[in-house]
Amino acid sequence: MYIILSIAKLSVSFIADSHALRADGLNNSTDVLSSIVVLIGLRIAIKPADHNHRYGHARAEMIASLIASFIMVSVSIQVMTQAVTNFMNKNYPEPGLLAFWTAVSVESCYFSSINITTHSHGKSIVML
Repeated sequence: MYIILSIAKLSVSFIADSHALRADGLNNSTDVLSSIVVLIGLRIAIKPADHNHRYGHARAEMIASLIASFIMVSVSIQVMTQAVTNFMNKNYPEPGLLAFWTAVSVESCYFSSINITTHSHGKSIVML
């Protein structure tokens, strides 16, 4: 679901020329990508010690978190650079109703999923 929301935000952000929706979509995309990287790192980290790795593979978790943080920082710098450039060039596009209704729809999906999770006592999914 989160991947679909990310794709929807990014797609509409380019169609409607909404920098805020694009930044939000990129943020969601980095969350998805970082989660995949961390899951791979955790999968490697739980492997027991072997003849090549006498102390195990626990450092894979640290490397995965480092990669995830680089992904997030890189995208953050790109978004900030683009925002400053647009501000300095006095480029203030008006996104319009498509971007607005997409943001409202996506956020309502997000809040309804949190509501469903909260009422079903799914503590592992709600991270607020």
